[in-house]
Amino acid sequence: MSNNHNNPKPAAQYLRCFIEKIDTAKSNSADKDQETKKKHQSEELSAEAQAIMAIGHPYEGYCLVFDTETITDHRQALRFGVYAIYGIGPEKRVWLYRQGTLTRKALDHQQEMGIFYNPAEISEDELSIMKHYAYLNKLKVYEKADFIRKVFYPWVYQKQALCIGHNLPFDLARLAMCWGEAKSKFYGGFWLTLCDCRNDDSCFDHPPVRVKSLGNKKALFDFRSQRKPTGKINRYRGRFLDTATFGRALLGPGDASLAGMGKRFKAKVPKKEGDIKHGGPLSETYLHYAIQDVAATWALYQAEREVYRQHGLTKAPWQIFSEASIGKAYLNDLGIPPFLKQHATFPRTIIGQAMTGYYGGRTEVRIRLQPTEVIYTDFTSEYPTVNALMNIQELLLAEKIEVQPCLEEAQHFLATINLDDLLEKQTWPLLRTFVKVIPDGDLLPVRTNYGDQCAATNIGLNYVNSGPAVWYSLADVLASKLLTGKMPHIVDAFKLIPQGRIKTKVWKLFDDEHFTIDLEKDDLFARVIEMRADIKRQMKHQERDSDEFLYLDGLQQALKLIANSTSYGVLVEINPDDSLDRAVPVKVYTDQCQHSKTKALEEPGPYFMGPCGALIPAAGRLLLAIAEKLAANRGIDYALCDTDSMAFAWPEGMDRAVFHAKVKEICDCFKPLSPYRNLSELLKMEDVNYFNGQPEPLYCIGISAKRYASYNRTETGYRIRKFSSHGTGGWMKPASYEATTPEPCENVYKLGGHRWMYDLWYSAIEKIEQGKTRVTMGHLPFLSAPALTRVTASTANLLRRFKHIQDIRPFSFMIMLPSLNQLELLGRIGSIFEKFSEQTPLKSDQNVNFLELKGVAFYAPYGTDIEAVRSQIRRMDNNELVIIEHKTLAECVLHYFSHPEAKAAHPKGLGRLERQHLKIIEHVYIGKETHRIKDDISEASEGIFDYEDAAEYGRTGLAELLKQRPMKEWVQLTGIPRQTLYDIRNGAKLSFDTKKKILSALKYR
Repeated sequence: MSNNHNNPKPAAQYLRCFIEKIDTAKSNSADKDQETKKKHQSEELSAEAQAIMAIGHPYEGYCLVFDTETITDHRQALRFGVYAIYGIGPEKRVWLYRQGTLTRKALDHQQEMGIFYNPAEISEDELSIMKHYAYLNKLKVYEKADFIRKVFYPWVYQKQALCIGHNLPFDLARLAMCWGEAKSKFYGGFWLTLCDCRNDDSCFDHPPVRVKSLGNKKALFDFRSQRKPTGKINRYRGRFLDTATFGRALLGPGDASLAGMGKRFKAKVPKKEGDIKHGGPLSETYLHYAIQDVAATWALYQAEREVYRQHGLTKAPWQIFSEASIGKAYLNDLGIPPFLKQHATFPRTIIGQAMTGYYGGRTEVRIRLQPTEVIYTDFTSEYPTVNALMNIQELLLAEKIEVQPCLEEAQHFLATINLDDLLEKQTWPLLRTFVKVIPDGDLLPVRTNYGDQCAATNIGLNYVNSGPAVWYSLADVLASKLLTGKMPHIVDAFKLIPQGRIKTKVWKLFDDEHFTIDLEKDDLFARVIEMRADIKRQMKHQERDSDEFLYLDGLQQALKLIANSTSYGVLVEINPDDSLDRAVPVKVYTDQCQHSKTKALEEPGPYFMGPCGALIPAAGRLLLAIAEKLAANRGIDYALCDTDSMAFAWPEGMDRAVFHAKVKEICDCFKPLSPYRNLSELLKMEDVNYFNGQPEPLYCIGISAKRYASYNRTETGYRIRKFSSHGTGGWMKPASYEATTPEPCENVYKLGGHRWMYDLWYSAIEKIEQGKTRVTMGHLPFLSAPALTRVTASTANLLRRFKHIQDIRPFSFMIMLPSLNQLELLGRIGSIFEKFSEQTPLKSDQNVNFLELKGVAFYAPYGTDIEAVRSQIRRMDNNELVIIEHKTLAECVLHYFSHPEAKAAHPKGLGRLERQHLKIIEHVYIGKETHRIKDDISEASEGIFDYEDAAEYGRTGLAELLKQRPMKEWVQLTGIPRQTLYDIRNGAKLSFDTKKKILSALKYR
């Protein structure tokens, strides 16, 4: 146990809650009407129409694919573009079907291809080259305005073609003549007027396209409804598909570029690689390159469509935005009803109590900045596994779920259970229980501000010495007992009891009898993992590049996706709704129900099932606790853990062979828990422990949570096997970068990130292996470049925020530069004016007190070279132009390899770290963490951009604490004005600085 238990750190514990808009009856009714309408539409299709749809599944209609080429200055305006139209008309589909010759290939017939251009950016000579190229290659040529009127709207709007692009929001915004902020469910996004008929958004024949960013590589699109003078309303919403979004949903995160995605999907037409200089002189080579990009985008869509077709889902491809979309489509097609629909009367207070016990995965570094030989282990499909072990499917398929109080039962269970019991399958369904705990030295997950300078919350597993009673899942409390040996003090408990069972459908995945799922006898999650294991065994007997191998690889990737997306993510899906312009009444469910008003409304996803969703990561944390305990019983510690993996550390004095044998014992202990018929290894030694099929000593250096690297020592240096890019803020590759280290052993992106980040880790490993605890990178020349981060103006708020960038438009790129701390500013003051005043004199800047720039970030128009935009760089706080030597990558990474493990008792300690002891002084109830860029990129961020934010819905504890002492004493202890303290006592929200002062006063009281 940590030695800081006599001086626990005061902390506010942030708890998730469940909020519900009070007038939900109307929306539920609308959803029901929509479902009925879809059902009737399906029933009205003729047998012939259904057969044609089956041949073309998942989509048999027209497609328009386009891509744009832009100028390379800060405007990023359209220069020219290429489009292609594919598909055949409904009459020809019917005719071919009746002839027996309708095939997928016939449905993909190319109708036409052409080029469109912006006359303001194309010279007469370039236009002549373009027209000559088009004549030789039988392409059509349009001015942009004609393309919009004669091609885009006739096909995409009138003929309802699917509009396809790679990074579609950017390309659509290049076509826009004007734009504005969208409303309703597109609030925060944009409307884009593409035609030049009017100077606003009121054209009846060409309704604006609405686009709203949903996060990384995801966006929502539609045509806005328009009312004509006749009173008729255009209601067609359109079909839009971004191949980057679709690809990530199908295969998960990875290289999302057109070239990278094409390789991942084995597209038949790759993106053309070459020495094309974007923005350079227009030539036939450049035009051919652009034509090839559209062909590559179409080929990628075809490959993605084929992977999606194998799933056999009824949901349209353009309705797929993420893995969760696919998961929800599976649940729907299997006949599993949404939880809040099936259980409309389920007590919302129970959902609130369960959500206060909801935490994500456990991630931490235990041995810091010390090279350690490890064996890296990983739980097989952790979330599907624990889902199957707890038989969550019983709850998903229940006609009704009873909430049953069980305090005495839970107390007895905790008092009598032991480690061996937890390694038996029959124990795990008993974990569908939540308990209310009064903390007293228990080891529990806590979401709080661990860093003194950090406003963002994080989750750590730490000792909670005291605090108000709080709900946890039974699995978390069991983990505490297992690791501390003490019985937690629980004062309330309830368990979830399924009653009855709904009827479901038998489903054949990939239309293959071998991949049948029958929920009457199969556990969905276990069955999917079993099928994936069978396929991976078959792959071992195929040539790696053969058609059969590629087919099987697509199947196993699809099965992995199904398992992960249905077993956890969809059960805790919460969608923040920021479209409200006024506060609406809501009910906030925590340990009790409170009425409130908020603009930060949260809507549960269709398959949201908060109590089950909270149980799953808790069970995953219990698996890690069992592994930690089994290791401790064998004299083995761990170097780090990361959600579903644990790196066991080779103890000093233990023979290496004995160490390997003991880790093998730990893995074998989990075999009886496996819910799979064809997989016995639940905890397995990862492939990274081997090289070329042979065991290879693996070393690990941990910095802080999710910031670590593993590697082999070689005769000539080091072979990095895995490294983290976490916390680098999306820095752009320096223009002057050249590789300085040996070639990576495999694709560098699979190892962890960009090649230049690989070089950083290689250099850090060299220094730490030499015994250095302060890692500097001054010897790497490319780090002298300023740290630049590319940001997209993906929301209306961001576009307003950066309106001082000339000609900026929706989804344009810009760059941001991190703030400087006081020491860095002092080092610059002496040379600022000598270096820049003669080159770019700016009168408005001559009176700037540069120390006022402390903690102020900067922004500028997009450019890969800092010199091209240096005179246009502005301050984030007041938008004034400023000339200064900006923070370099070297300064940003100066502390990267000494970043504290904030969750530990001694965050900057070396070697084995101890856990913190906390004293919880208040509970703060928050919503889902969102990811909107903050204006105040503070000094404490070390140049790393922090995107985390969360809506706050209430708090308990601090107000009561302020009532325990005279207000005069609190003023003296904290230095906070009396009125501010009175406001806090009455429930007002406090700022980060105010909260920091109160916590500091409590710490030294």
